[in-house]
Amino acid sequence: MPHEVPQIPQAMLDLIDRAEITDLLSRLGVCFDEGRFDELGDIFTEDVTGDLFGGPLLGRAHLEEKAREALGRCERHQHVIANVIVDLRADQAGVRANLISTHVAVAAEPTAFRQTGSAYEFDARRTPDGWRLSKAAMHSLWTKDQR
Repeated sequence: MPHEVPQIPQAMLDLIDRAEITDLLSRLGVCFDEGRFDELGDIFTEDVTGDLFGGPLLGRAHLEEKAREALGRCERHQHVIANVIVDLRADQAGVRANLISTHVAVAAEPTAFRQTGSAYEFDARRTPDGWRLSKAAMHSLWTKDQR
């Protein structure tokens, strides 16, 4: 008698997709916090577009360059990404999340910092290498400057 392979319910597959996309945002925060910009290829598509770091994005190499420049101005960073909402549409998804980013210019002076509250918006798509972010935008909502 042949062995029957159980069918995975669509709801379970959707949960897996949501978890993978949410993980992209968590890894993005760590990449930015620790300056691991060479790992952005595991998060973004080569042709990513959008608006981050104060201007338009023209591909992943451009994003890496902008991230190194913007985040290189401070010695420490913390990106807290929360309230991730994933709207699945087959092999594409819309993603929204909140971001609180804290930037400390001089590590020896941790009480002097700049903090920003923002909303992230992403488009994601399934690629042969898994889910990747293909469009990115950040909308600043508030800023606190303790410098």
